[in-house]
Amino acid sequence: MILQPKGNRDPKERFHVPSGVGKALILTGVVEEFIAHDKLLAQLWVPLKWCVIREGEVGDGCPVIFAKCAMCNRGEYSKSKDGRAHITGAPFNCQHFLGARPPKDVVELYKKVWTIYAKQVAAPRKKFYS
Repeated sequence: MILQPKGNRDPKERFHVPSGVGKALILTGVVEEFIAHDKLLAQLWVPLKWCVIREGEVGDGCPVIFAKCAMCNRGEYSKSKDGRAHITGAPFNCQHFLGARPPKDVVELYKKVWTIYAKQVAAPRKKFYS
């Protein structure tokens, strides 16, 4: 564990101590734990949220792969008229996730939903009037 005097950011003032001793010193309020910038970012990192949705109001549209960044609240979607949005769709691009592709479970779900959608589109429609 790396400690530094509370409020002091000077790298020369940091020191290593065993975990138990460090926790006791932190409780005194004199020192605080030093966390490196990259470790701090790793603790704050929130992954992309992926889902498969149907376009349109009643779910009558084609399936869409949707991704949303929880850090900047930006969303992007990828759709295709021939069921290849998981291949041809643009990768997710924001300042946190450059070129991220959908995970395998989302791709499999997209393929299943596309199969159902393709069957619905190919099925003959019944007239509700005569």
